[in-house]
Amino acid sequence: MFFNLFQKNNKTIIFGLGNKDKEYEKTPHNIGKEFLIYFQEKESFPAFSLNKNINGYISQKDNIILVIPNTYMNVSGICVAKAIKYFKTKKENIIVIHDDADLFIPNFKISNTQSAGHKGIESIFKNLKFKDFYRIRIGVRKEYQREKALDLVLKKFTTENYTEVVNNFDNIYSKIKELI
Repeated sequence: MFFNLFQKNNKTIIFGLGNKDKEYEKTPHNIGKEFLIYFQEKESFPAFSLNKNINGYISQKDNIILVIPNTYMNVSGICVAKAIKYFKTKKENIIVIHDDADLFIPNFKISNTQSAGHKGIESIFKNLKFKDFYRIRIGVRKEYQREKALDLVLKKFTTENYTEVVNNFDNIYSKIKELI
């Protein structure tokens, strides 16, 4: 099993953040959700299904649970908190994958620090009452893009930028496997 850094007898939850409506597909804010679908397919997890107890879509294989909140980004912390309680998971076994407008495409970072103004992460901090969990921050901005993060993350990627981000999913996947 590749989840070797986590406590082996506990369930590990990986969250992919995004907005729930179709109009947000292929936007920077949904890249965490899109990556989690990629991960689910690559690892041959079962199809996602709605779990009404947590208001999120789940796919589970062994002790690994993938969760896509069925919420808008700014309130995703409610689903995250419910999932952690529902599955009785320790904070050491949580990974949240999300966009980061402060990182340039194709960069990504693994951290467990502040929210840097990301509303989804702030919602998680508020609902969990702790901040020390792993975050995979995926860069969604090109160096030449100067608009404010709020303006950037809700509009569609250009085809070129989307392709570059998605083409980097293998690198992100490899790093996550090293981590977990």
